[in-house]
Amino acid sequence: MEVSVGQQAPDFELADEEQKLHKLSNYLGRKVLLVFYPADWSPICTDELSFLSADIETYNAHGVAILGVSVDNTYSHKAFKQDRDYKMSLLSDFWPHGRVAKLYGVFDEQRGVAKRGTFFIDENGIVRDAFVHDVSTARNKEEFLQLLSKAA
Repeated sequence: MEVSVGQQAPDFELADEEQKLHKLSNYLGRKVLLVFYPADWSPICTDELSFLSADIETYNAHGVAILGVSVDNTYSHKAFKQDRDYKMSLLSDFWPHGRVAKLYGVFDEQRGVAKRGTFFIDENGIVRDAFVHDVSTARNKEEFLQLLSKAA
């Protein structure tokens, strides 16, 4: 299934790096930047999450929660987040392996990881913008920041 702009974002529940459960529907009333990425510790993912974390106050000022999602387990997320001092939650789509990435149409079956899928979800749970890059193609800071114009 591929999620399209204008569609209700599929609900899910995943644990973060502290084992805290995050249910997307609990974010109703707040905007969400849902960022799928292939793997903790990889150079491109590290760069992408670093510039999102560096701009966290800008996103917060626009009422946007950032949720990173990969198929890594919660223990990897915890070490990765602590090592890099990331400010956003990192959610584990570890088991069933890639279930949420598949739900959003961004699971790379050959590699067993999420593609670089980005979904901007409004306070009503509607996908307002979405773009997907292949695993090897980095997103840039401007792509993420342009989504804030939809947060107004």
